[in-house]
Amino acid sequence: MSQVLILRYLAELDRLKRVSGTHREGVVSEAFKDLLKGWGKQHDLVFVPQYRLDSATKDNRSALEWVLGPHKEKKPKDSTIREKFDTYRFADYTERVVTLLGRVARVSVAAVAQIKSGRR
Repeated sequence: MSQVLILRYLAELDRLKRVSGTHREGVVSEAFKDLLKGWGKQHDLVFVPQYRLDSATKDNRSALEWVLGPHKEKKPKDSTIREKFDTYRFADYTERVVTLLGRVARVSVAAVAQIKSGRR
């Protein structure tokens, strides 16, 4: 990386810190992006913006949260149901849930690997 680009980066970092009044990560990140863009232009490179991926559902919970949610122990509000039918204990299903979480994690890791390999 050229000395000129590094000096521009440091100057831009100082300017952003002075204007924003903070040394937070976002300020450093913006200055570093400018440094990379300048370096990329020198080498005829184009940087593609990074976009946030939203899920198709309103509830953006992770796959692990989707699995764990239904297995939580909840006390029924009705006292009669609570006395006669409240027999579910998470401890009775721990091994099954852990196995299921392992499967979900494996599939999630494989999906991420597929997505990354397709983007390169």
